Amino acid sequence: MKGQPTDEVIEHIRDIPIYQESLAKGYFPVLDKPEIARGFPGNWMTPRLAAALENGEAEFVLSTGTNHARMRIIRPPYFLLRSYYELWRDHPDIGGTWESDCPRVSLTTVLATEHVARVNAARRGVEPGR
Repeated sequence: MKGQPTDEVIEHIRDIPIYQESLAKGYFPVLDKPEIARGFPGNWMTPRLAAALENGEAEFVLSTGTNHARMRIIRPPYFLLRSYYELWRDHPDIGGTWESDCPRVSLTTVLATEHVARVNAARRGVEPGR
């Protein structure tokens, strides 16, 4: 069935409690945030995950993002920092700044830049762009 996990993925999730019903039915629906959060962390806990939390290979953190409530998740320490550095280093447009030991880069979107301009203009009591 299209959109269902491969046998390899099923082997990785076989011991995760939240997937037991799906394993029995042979069908894996998309989990929404309320379902993911329900019973957390128990619905996700395996002996391997418990050991990783115990020895520091995993940690509880809050999710990131700006358009939804934060939720508690589990991931490796410094996961986001390492991900950002990997993206920076390997990106075809900005990777050269990594190679040249640039201490920092800032990436933004037009939408974010326009929002900052509006907020800053409002603080000054003027229209953006004036």
